[in-house]
Amino acid sequence: MKESLVWKIIWKLPLPNAAKIFFWRACQNVLPTEDNLLRRKVVKEPYCPICEKEPETVVHALWGCPAATDVWGCSKKIFQKCATEGVDFLLLAEQILSRCGSENSVLFVHLACQIWWRRNKWVHDGTVINPNVIIQETTKFVEEYKRVNEAVFSAHGVSTSTQSIRWLAPNRDWYKANWDAAFENSTGRMGIGVVVRDDRGRVVVTLSKPRMGSFEPTTGEAYAAFHAMCMCRNLGIQCLYLEGDAKLIVDAINSSTKTCSRYDHIVEDSRSILNTFPKWKCGFIHREANEAAHRHAKAAITDVSDRIWGNDPHDCIRDIVLREQIALSLDC
Repeated sequence: MKESLVWKIIWKLPLPNAAKIFFWRACQNVLPTEDNLLRRKVVKEPYCPICEKEPETVVHALWGCPAATDVWGCSKKIFQKCATEGVDFLLLAEQILSRCGSENSVLFVHLACQIWWRRNKWVHDGTVINPNVIIQETTKFVEEYKRVNEAVFSAHGVSTSTQSIRWLAPNRDWYKANWDAAFENSTGRMGIGVVVRDDRGRVVVTLSKPRMGSFEPTTGEAYAAFHAMCMCRNLGIQCLYLEGDAKLIVDAINSSTKTCSRYDHIVEDSRSILNTFPKWKCGFIHREANEAAHRHAKAAITDVSDRIWGNDPHDCIRDIVLREQIALSLDC
């Protein structure tokens, strides 16, 4: 029950997937602490490599070690009032997360990740990171979360027509690929941006693709949609919802009628690719709800080669993804 409660809480938090996975591994006691490595017969002693006084369990590394307590001591009092005698990290996490609001839960998870990173810097590099640096970086992250959260609440106070123009998650077991193209006429460069997310709004992969040459805007949008499909096919996605803000291209893909336009051949190739998916849809969305792909496309203009990111998105869209995840959580 504790595992289910903790997982239910952290899964809805607007955090990078890597942070959520790390925290869940900590709760399941599978981090490579000295105590766990001893059980696997990798090391001969279980003692903490920093304080060298106690066995390094997960709760010791992330909470009880002096290297951890100096960070928690600089943080909020709500984290300092938890009993830790004889508890494991899962119980500690349940105690804290069950009484924290969303903002403090984000802070707690993020600090735990940073404490483990600080521990590894000491063990592997001999580098000592000042606890104030950890606090400052984490506070900066949470302030961004708070700013975005306030923006979403503000959006919920405006008219219904404005609220509806935002990114929405696809149906269960579907993936949504948003695409866009951006152009810089002075240099003749084009950037393609693709953001693929799952039914919970989690980023699966993002693509930025620069191109040289004079592209007519609609043709450029057709290329962007084509590359979005290709990437999703390569990922093995079965149920794809393709979404963009170029209505001409969306309508062309959904239609079997040729328009004798410059992008007809691209649309034909796109349909051929889409027909390899067991299930697919192609839809139009206004620019306001396609912001992540649009910003990715603009950033791609100045790239020198194709770039792909995994489930931790590029910095240029991190705030947008965070805001849209918060909006989804408010719908639940």
